[in-house]
Amino acid sequence: MSEPLAPQPDRKPVRTLNIQEIQKAIPHRYPFYSSTASNVIEESKLAIGRKCVSMNEWYFQGHFPGHPVMPGVLIVEAMAQTACALFLSRPSSQQARFLHGDHGTSSAGPWCPETFWSSTSTC
Repeated sequence: MSEPLAPQPDRKPVRTLNIQEIQKAIPHRYPFYSSTASNVIEESKLAIGRKCVSMNEWYFQGHFPGHPVMPGVLIVEAMAQTACALFLSRPSSQQARFLHGDHGTSSAGPWCPETFWSSTSTC
């Protein structure tokens, strides 16, 4: 299993969100649900979302047949959902948040089936 992902901070999380807590915090649902766990490293500033990408994901059927790769726009969506979970999982913050831009988004390689990915969101 490859891990072409963002660098992991050396700090321990202040809290961890499981899939049920993330579902309570963000409005996204299948098929646009992108994270199964998130580590909040620093409140309101830094979180790391995680998911194991399976060959059964809907987008691999057509992107690309014979060489499945997760579409880049969905990778950016995963980063945005990690940031959203960071903010909306706090009881004091129950407003909708929207991504207004992104700076320096990059991936160390393609996200393919059976890849365990993580997305780091710094706000």
